Amino acid sequence: MSDMTKVAGQVPGIMHEAAQHMRKLAEHNTELLQERDALAHENRLMKLARRMEQRGLEQGLSFEEKVAKLQDVPSEKLAATEQAIELTAGGFRLGHIDQAQGGEKRASRGELYTSDPESGDELEGFVMTQGAYD
Repeated sequence: MSDMTKVAGQVPGIMHEAAQHMRKLAEHNTELLQERDALAHENRLMKLARRMEQRGLEQGLSFEEKVAKLQDVPSEKLAATEQAIELTAGGFRLGHIDQAQGGEKRASRGELYTSDPESGDELEGFVMTQGAYD
């Protein structure tokens, strides 16, 4: 038997081993890509939760609870949720009725509305007197 015939006889076995090795590498590559995508998604959720904290959203939830809540959002709606968080103007209140000690009317910390101690309902007192600052 010549060397050429001997090498030609080994080619099918080598090709079979190469194909098996390539399948294993492709499977491993797919697993790594899925793991990368999962980590990127988790990183995105953590960034959104951090942004929610910065904007004062969902203050009753801890950081981990915010991440868990965001995990329930479908992937196709995550971009809209991200935009909503960015568009939310957190960290301030539009108005607050505050009852001052001593029964006096006051607006505190730059808030627009005061309370009227003579009125039973603070909001009704404001509406009736039309006065924000006295």
